[in-house]
Amino acid sequence: MKTSIIPAQITTVEDRIAANLNFKQLVLLAVPLFVVAFTFLVLPPISKFSLYKLVLSMIVSLPASLAIRIKDTILLDVIILQARYFMRPKIYVYKRQLMPKEIEAFTPTLYEKPKTKRSPRFSDIPQSARYKSQKLLTDKGYKVVFSSKSGGLNVKVSTSG
Repeated sequence: MKTSIIPAQITTVEDRIAANLNFKQLVLLAVPLFVVAFTFLVLPPISKFSLYKLVLSMIVSLPASLAIRIKDTILLDVIILQARYFMRPKIYVYKRQLMPKEIEAFTPTLYEKPKTKRSPRFSDIPQSARYKSQKLLTDKGYKVVFSSKSGGLNVKVSTSG
């Protein structure tokens, strides 16, 4: 019994029309052949050899060389792929369109100072709170422990008695 392997991905298999050639290759080979035959039969001297017909035939048959297969890829496809690569832009610039409200938010006025976050100072604490904290730190009846975890300051106050 004869068995044949069926590929899992059927879309990647190329259709072979004649002699292991696909449709593109046949077109690339057949069109110059018909053009050369047409020029040989129509141009003067009709149906006779001449040097200009030979030169014209050589020029017209150059695209037939694009039907050559290199590593299971037609040379025409390789050239098209390279042309697309070299023609596409190499630098991509992303421009974000700002809405009118965002534009107002991003345009600083001429005399506006940038707002910076200032850490609180000891002079900013009210007098009564300063007195209580100083009494707490100097009194022997209280135990104050400072610890720092994950970027914050923790203060633990306990009675020492």
